[in-house]
Amino acid sequence: MFELVSMAGTPERSIALETRLKRPIENAQSVGPDYQTWQTYRKHLNDHPGWERRKDPSGVYNCAGLVWAARRTAIYDDWEKILADDGYKQIVEKDVRVGDLVLYMDRQSKPRLLHVGVVLRMYQAVVGVARASSVEVPYVLSKWANGFGEVVHHFNDIPQTLTELKAKIEFWTDRHDQWTP
Repeated sequence: MFELVSMAGTPERSIALETRLKRPIENAQSVGPDYQTWQTYRKHLNDHPGWERRKDPSGVYNCAGLVWAARRTAIYDDWEKILADDGYKQIVEKDVRVGDLVLYMDRQSKPRLLHVGVVLRMYQAVVGVARASSVEVPYVLSKWANGFGEVVHHFNDIPQTLTELKAKIEFWTDRHDQWTP
């Protein structure tokens, strides 16, 4: 998703944004979605009936701006800096809680962030037939493209482009109870 913007370019408008360690984060604010973007967004909604619409389309921010910049701007790079400076640690799925992050990474190249979302809620899911048990499954707040709206979805219910890339799903937290001494 981010590669489209790097090829097409972004406007020069940005805001002051820093990590917790006061290092600057590059960002850009875009214009609102055009007709084609609205149509693409509607197609994604139709292709994913499990997605719950949360906010209408906006061009100001992207998924990283939703997660790390309070919907004020788009962040295309600096995600490694943000994770390190803001004290995030990778965790396993069974330790995920509301407020943790889900990162969708490209397996094909050096680590490259394709998408990031925040865990909005956990649902109980029944697994197994003969010896059924339940597990908590993360549902994620996402914004799949700059001009798209926000949706809530099962963490594995992702656009086909990420499925085709065989995106690696990682869970990250900044909760201190998950830190090891």
